[in-house]
Amino acid sequence: MNRIRRQLSSRLTSIILVAALGGCVSTFSGPPGPEIPVTPMPGVEVGQSFVYSDGSRETVIAVRGDQVTWQNRTGIIRESTHNPIIPYHSWKSSTRRAHGWIEGNPDLLWPMKIGKSGRFDLYRDVENSDGTNKRRYHQRWHCDVSETKTIKWKTRTSDAFVVKCDRYYNGTWRQRRFIDYVPSLGAVVAVKNEYRSTPSTLRKLVELEFDTSILEKDERTSLFSIVQQVLLDSGPQSKRVWRASSRTLGVTIQSLDHFKRSDGQSCQHYVGIFKVQNRVLENYRTACRDQSGTWVQG
Repeated sequence: MNRIRRQLSSRLTSIILVAALGGCVSTFSGPPGPEIPVTPMPGVEVGQSFVYSDGSRETVIAVRGDQVTWQNRTGIIRESTHNPIIPYHSWKSSTRRAHGWIEGNPDLLWPMKIGKSGRFDLYRDVENSDGTNKRRYHQRWHCDVSETKTIKWKTRTSDAFVVKCDRYYNGTWRQRRFIDYVPSLGAVVAVKNEYRSTPSTLRKLVELEFDTSILEKDERTSLFSIVQQVLLDSGPQSKRVWRASSRTLGVTIQSLDHFKRSDGQSCQHYVGIFKVQNRVLENYRTACRDQSGTWVQG
């Protein structure tokens, strides 16, 4: 009997120790990320252009209410809400098109702070350009602001929120998306996608610029003239200011340095600093002088 009591006592002690250790493990967490104030949802401006590590570029070509129209390098048009967490709902290419809509809070996760969560449903009617082969797709997304972290974007160190989103199709988990949003930039700087049955993908923001192709023709001509004046000026770091006539846009063109290529051609690095509403966008470019004396982007 005493042996049985000792065995029971030993087992009970082991259970208590395991429970205690289990409790310690379950409550342990790594060091917390940086504290970031509650952040309002960013806006976007016509001409704002996002250049990514996969070679793609997305440019804002129209803003109507809470809807934003984008165009990429290949001419595909996409539509989204102002919310950078919610995917494009509609798009149009030369052969296919999709009309979509969002059911849920359009301001999902905003103002952004740790622990905020929500869900939305994305519907798309996809068809050929002639209206054939029409199908409806439905995705359900669950998102939450999971943590903060410090990242390096270009030459600057910035604090970022990390948003985790899970996508379901017909009730089955299909995808997990991690979104790094930097409040000081007002932009998403990285998106990592993990899929149920295909390899993961990672796309990073490499440049946040202004796309001058959206300017009127006479404005582009005027701006080109200012760039030529700055590059022709022999003074170090010469600069001039230009303002658009059709929109609230101011640009400072500044020469950065001169150099010669291996073939002896004179070249310069320069920057265009675009002030659009409350945003500052920087276009870094290189130009070389051709035989006619004109500075041409290379």
